[in-house]
Amino acid sequence: MSQLFDYYACTQAQIQELAEAISTMDEERQENIEAAMPAIVKLKNLNQDDFSFLAACASGDDFDLVEEVGASELFMAIDEAEGPFILTYTSSATQAIAELTVTDALLERWIQASTEFSGTDSQYARDLLTKSSAERLQGLCKTAIEKELEVFVCVFI
Repeated sequence: MSQLFDYYACTQAQIQELAEAISTMDEERQENIEAAMPAIVKLKNLNQDDFSFLAACASGDDFDLVEEVGASELFMAIDEAEGPFILTYTSSATQAIAELTVTDALLERWIQASTEFSGTDSQYARDLLTKSSAERLQGLCKTAIEKELEVFVCVFI
């Protein structure tokens, strides 16, 4: 089963406006709000934990997987039971991804962290956690840093 994860570099006001459009199922308004946002990355199955692990892997140091999951926190739930859920990331996680160098070694650490935490198949993780995905998230984070924005992820269940 696929899950959608939409990553945004924007202000809190923009994400709140987007949440309102999502909650009223106003797709046209949602599209207009997204079009005005400085950066968006839409990914299937690359979840909020994978973002956190990428940030942790950027340092090259060992890290605690469970601790890194705490790099995101719930900003708001559009529906407490059904979602979608909007999370925000620490500025240090955003900074780490903005400054990383995407190498094969980094990708291997990222894949290893994700599979160890989630128990998913390593080939599945390899197909998901790619150089392209890392670079797209890096571009989003660079925009957030340059424009002094926050990074949010909207998790659709």
